[in-house]
Amino acid sequence: MSYLLLPASIPGINKAVISFWFRVPQASIDAARAASSNLIPLLTFGPRLRGRLYSPVPKIVSVWHWDDPFIDETQPPPHGGAVIGTPTWTYSDGSLDDPTNIGLRCSGGTSKNVARLEITINMNDRADLSGLRYDIKQADFHYDSTGFDFAYDVPGSGWRRDLRSGRLTTIVDTSYIFNEATEFFWIDTDKIVAADHWHHLLLSFDIRKINTRGASFNSPAIPTEDGTSEYSLLWYALDDVNYDGYENLQPYYASDGGPGPHPNAILTRNAERTAGHQTQPANFWNAAVQSASYSYDPSPIATNPVGIPASNEFVERIHKVEMAELQIFTGTTLDTSVTANRRAFVDVDGKPVPPSQAQEFIGKRPEVLLHRTSNWKLGRNTGALGQTPEGEIIAAGQFTRQGVVNAYKPDPSLHGQQSPSVPGPVRLTRTAADAGL
Repeated sequence: MSYLLLPASIPGINKAVISFWFRVPQASIDAARAASSNLIPLLTFGPRLRGRLYSPVPKIVSVWHWDDPFIDETQPPPHGGAVIGTPTWTYSDGSLDDPTNIGLRCSGGTSKNVARLEITINMNDRADLSGLRYDIKQADFHYDSTGFDFAYDVPGSGWRRDLRSGRLTTIVDTSYIFNEATEFFWIDTDKIVAADHWHHLLLSFDIRKINTRGASFNSPAIPTEDGTSEYSLLWYALDDVNYDGYENLQPYYASDGGPGPHPNAILTRNAERTAGHQTQPANFWNAAVQSASYSYDPSPIATNPVGIPASNEFVERIHKVEMAELQIFTGTTLDTSVTANRRAFVDVDGKPVPPSQAQEFIGKRPEVLLHRTSNWKLGRNTGALGQTPEGEIIAAGQFTRQGVVNAYKPDPSLHGQQSPSVPGPVRLTRTAADAGL
């Protein structure tokens, strides 16, 4: 398969504005749907997610004495504690085996295979998980009057294990803990993109410090937004339509369904799992159980290598796509709900705006710019990473081409002719509900 590869990192991409046009044939959607990953990548950054997740089943439950410090729950507790169950490692969410990517997740609709927009941002580090030391799900405890012999029913597992380890205090349900893995953000939208038509995506994000907490002691669960004090931000517009809020930033939006702390507030998986959840029990053997807490101050996003539509590590996931006018600005953000911001990339007629206008609007050169067919075919980056202001080529900032990149017709347009067999204007974007999913 053909693709473009940029070995160099893109610095400062924790804040970014990304704009590009794309068109995906129905044949590619059908092929991806039949494949194990069912993902059509359009743009990828960095390697696979580093680390592993605990599988939700079986649950790994650790038991300590009351005075034991918090330890890694994969290790046996000291002083005669016990671990119930055997660790089972797996990627328990569908996108976790992918790099940071902007792509299309393909699935079956009522009448044909369809594709919906998906955005995954994998980080290069993990949060401080020391606050996730207490069970945030209801557990059943049993005390045997013969002494310090306890039995613990693992809900849903059918296990009941006797424990003989003295005073036992707290139980950690690790199905809620993202252990030994880097953090990630995941936007799994219900926005269905029509096949064989041009689409435009304008994406911006600000990946910054996050703090969340669970409910205190034996109080009822609190709304996620009440447990969220700091969060990251993400904006996106598809086909010149802005999307934000709970319905459009699932599954880790900083709210349970209300307006949330900000219409563009997003959390990592760990942060969302911590925020608002009830902490049980309030105490055990007179040892107070604190509320779970989560704190994350992210390091830069790993972008090495950059692949269009994917890097060589994911070549088996590449399907035929058509792309145009890629622009990546770092160190800045744009609110896509503001019409003037979208007009820097898409004009009122639904056609591409010359990249020079976006550069003037934002006030800086993009780090990556692929503009004109000749540059796409060669992988020539005329952005700040690949070319000096005087026009001299910077070799380290250039893409290498694998395979052949072909030209295509017609030019990108939301409302114009799409191909010889598909006239415009067309209905470009639907929701999953429209598609019968």
